[in-house]
Amino acid sequence: MKLVVIDQVQQKINYLLNRFSIEWSGPAWFSVKSDKNGFPKTWKLEHFLPLNLGSHSSTEWEGKQFLKKSKKLYKRHPELKEMYMGNIHSHHTMGAFFSATDKEHLQESANLVGYPSLVVASDKDSHAFAISYLDSWKVKHIIDCQNIEVETNTVPDNAWITEADSIEKQSNKHKGINAANQVTIWGPNNHDQRDNYYRREYGLSHEDCYPLSWEEKNVARRIVESGNIPIVKDNKVYLQPAEEKIMSGLVDVETEKQLKDAKSPKERYEIALEAFENGFMDDSAFQKEIELLYSKMSKDSAEKVIGEVDSIDYGDNLGYY
Repeated sequence: MKLVVIDQVQQKINYLLNRFSIEWSGPAWFSVKSDKNGFPKTWKLEHFLPLNLGSHSSTEWEGKQFLKKSKKLYKRHPELKEMYMGNIHSHHTMGAFFSATDKEHLQESANLVGYPSLVVASDKDSHAFAISYLDSWKVKHIIDCQNIEVETNTVPDNAWITEADSIEKQSNKHKGINAANQVTIWGPNNHDQRDNYYRREYGLSHEDCYPLSWEEKNVARRIVESGNIPIVKDNKVYLQPAEEKIMSGLVDVETEKQLKDAKSPKERYEIALEAFENGFMDDSAFQKEIELLYSKMSKDSAEKVIGEVDSIDYGDNLGYY
């Protein structure tokens, strides 16, 4: 059995490990390739959502925390519905391993399709991965994975870099463009194998992207997709030219389009709330959306919509450590 951790997800893991000196945890999603007998052979960590920041020795997350976020998460990433959901949590400098409590949780969570669990750390062993499952006789099994691969981006050929450097230099020279303000194919650190990917996806160098959270990278991606240029200050993404406000001080083009296409006041409010919580709408714009909701519906109906959308209440725990 093998685990593959994609590069973008590993960057997010690194950011959390570097930022927090205590344990964190949350649900994780894995795609799976099975062998000819149908047994899961290769697991790939595609996404995870940190939900709890615990202590130096423990962390747990509740189903209520996840389910309150799941509707928006699956709306933004519908592909996750087709994946296996398990858990991820950190051990930091202790190294990655399964404690007695972790193994107990694996036993309790064993199911017929397989339950994946990943432990990550910033020192010693960096990854520990296992799955638990029930066999045909409902006997519980735990399988530890020894083959773990962390993906990295393809290294560009040096000749490609040299050629791209040359034409970019000539182009900027003739056009009088300030290269420092451009989203280019090759970043200023031409020997960094990852700059090509990060410039294309986020309009930022790998050095700028490394400390950013997954959410902040998405802000940068949206800025690039809207035809603008992002900058980074204090691990937050801003729209250039830099003013003393972050992306949450704007309503981006995609959000405005979604609001215009909304088929009901409730749907419009759901779009506005998601945009506000994810940094694509500022306080004053969101307040106007609330006022619009009340103008389109009775007070009781509007309050019911707000209660349903923003205050979902669920019960039992889904996962813990």
